[in-house]
Amino acid sequence: MIHFLAFTVSSILGTYFAEFARENITARLLTKATPILLLAFRASVVDTKDSNYVKYGLIFSAIGDLCLISMSQYVLIVGIVSFAVAQIIYIISFGFEQRQVHTLTIAAMAGFIFKQILVKSLPFGPIKIVGAIYVLFLVIMFWRGLDIATSFSDSSGVERVSALIGSIFFVVSDFLIIYQAAHKLPYHNLIIMVTYYIAQYCITNWSMVKHIRIQNTSAHIKSE
Repeated sequence: MIHFLAFTVSSILGTYFAEFARENITARLLTKATPILLLAFRASVVDTKDSNYVKYGLIFSAIGDLCLISMSQYVLIVGIVSFAVAQIIYIISFGFEQRQVHTLTIAAMAGFIFKQILVKSLPFGPIKIVGAIYVLFLVIMFWRGLDIATSFSDSSGVERVSALIGSIFFVVSDFLIIYQAAHKLPYHNLIIMVTYYIAQYCITNWSMVKHIRIQNTSAHIKSE
């Protein structure tokens, strides 16, 4: 409960400074990555493959957070690359045990739409190239989340919902990060931060709940 409260308060602060006090660079540096580091600490408490993957993904996300505070396009690219690494780690954590054609089709259609928007909106340059490549990670991330949520497996309802919301919100947040190089929506940064923090919380929660389920199952088998 204390951890959730600390995460919520730090997320509100990070969101506030990202949208309403962007000129306060020091405050943004101190608050933006704090919720993610709190989640990394929570994930590190459990020593399992999935939680360790998620922990490292959170660390790379925190690096990306700090890089995106810079106004330099090249530092922005470093931030996008950091988020790409985080995406890869989350994809590995989600795994490929369950692979469904219909979920891949849905993810690919979403990726095609994202790619068309970016190609038509972004000016030619490094950011456009990186953005076009990054769509591939968004598609795979979305696909793996969909599979966990809909496949026939032992995953609990909380795991399924957490993986689905986490993957969708992460995709939305990352897409908007790239898209802001061309256009900004009303309260653009507010939307990015809210979806981003929710996504990271859900992905971390997925790994923790999965660990508890596997632990309980193992204990039940040993007791028989």
